[in-house]
Amino acid sequence: GGDGQTPVPDGEGWQLPQPLTVGVSNGTRPVEGAPVRFTVVEGGGRLDSEGPQVTVTTDAAGLARARLAFDPVMGAHRVEARLLDRCGGPRHLPVQFGAALEYRLQYLDGDAQTALPGAAVAPVRVRVASGPWPVAGARVRFAVESGGGSVAEAEVRTGADGVAAADWRLGPEGRQRVTAALRGDAGAGVEPAVGFSAHLADPLGGVPIGTILAWHRNYDPDDADATLPLPPGWVEASGQVVDDPESPLFHGVAVPDLNGERRFLRGGAESGALEGDQLGPTSRPGGRSRSPRRPARSRCARPCTSRRSN
Repeated sequence: GGDGQTPVPDGEGWQLPQPLTVGVSNGTRPVEGAPVRFTVVEGGGRLDSEGPQVTVTTDAAGLARARLAFDPVMGAHRVEARLLDRCGGPRHLPVQFGAALEYRLQYLDGDAQTALPGAAVAPVRVRVASGPWPVAGARVRFAVESGGGSVAEAEVRTGADGVAAADWRLGPEGRQRVTAALRGDAGAGVEPAVGFSAHLADPLGGVPIGTILAWHRNYDPDDADATLPLPPGWVEASGQVVDDPESPLFHGVAVPDLNGERRFLRGGAESGALEGDQLGPTSRPGGRSRSPRRPARSRCARPCTSRRSN
């Protein structure tokens, strides 16, 4: 007995609930003291807490038993039991035992979030379980599928509660998607991946046409060339002529150069300083200009550039 069991956690790993058992007889009479060798031939594991192989002798009922325990490694586990002769050589065909540890990847939370481009969202989380029991130490790989974002760690081991989590920072544009996949010993995904999506919030929604405002040149502290993309209907204020027939009000109008002359937003000696921050002169179509009042808490935490709505 003992074939086809489902492993259960035992505190240090996983173990079969019942021992692997074989019987030795001479006709109808049980044989006591016969040596039987149990060997793990697939999947790894420990027999009677000793190693992958153990030899035991039959009891008065002619039965030999061994318990199989193993670390949380997915896949099939197989053990052979062989009767040995007096010289330790195998006799007859082996008896085979099989067991399988199957994991399931379950969604917990982190899907359908909304944030600005380049912003961090709440961690995405999954749980790995075998039946009702959480699996500790399982490998989960998080990967960005689209949107150009990033995850803090590509591969995470589950904790004692079977949970794996990854911090997700959204990308600059497009569909934002991350997947979590359970990894096998060979590194391949063995369960269908769990997907997470996020929506980019419009940082400039509801701004009146003709508005000129500051726009962060850099949203990623690790990439000096990373620039937030312009939302639809916005142009850079760099002295060019607007070429947009669908915008009759501004088609053919020269946009003021507020970037090359660095007139739009000037900060103090230190980034983010309040003293000395001021808004420079801005221009409107038709050549009119005005000097807006300095906001009470104007600051520029990063280098900025000017953007204008169309």
